[in-house]
Amino acid sequence: MPIGLNTIWQVTDRFSLTLNGQFDWLLSGRQFSDDSSGGVYNDQDEGYGVRVSVKAQADFNKIGVFVEPFWRYWQIQNSQPQYFKVWYSGAWHLVEEREPYNKTQELGLRVGISF
Repeated sequence: MPIGLNTIWQVTDRFSLTLNGQFDWLLSGRQFSDDSSGGVYNDQDEGYGVRVSVKAQADFNKIGVFVEPFWRYWQIQNSQPQYFKVWYSGAWHLVEEREPYNKTQELGLRVGISF
């Protein structure tokens, strides 16, 4: 569930700055992991994300040029475990599989033309 704010400052008649901030609350998700057993689905229901960017835009008559550095972050807790039996070494073994706790960061730069 995204909750955010977008604010634009018109610095001059041809130049503007836009600040974007967003909080993403993970309500529910399902991760598919493909493995040698054919794959498993894991439910994930705890986590959040954050997005921040600053966009600088210069307008030249009917064309605008912009540069927008951004940062995105996700922190997601362990998934619910899935249990299944696997035959190896001459016996059945109960195996637990889950998607691990993880953090992801993305840094990037968008460059574009608007018209």
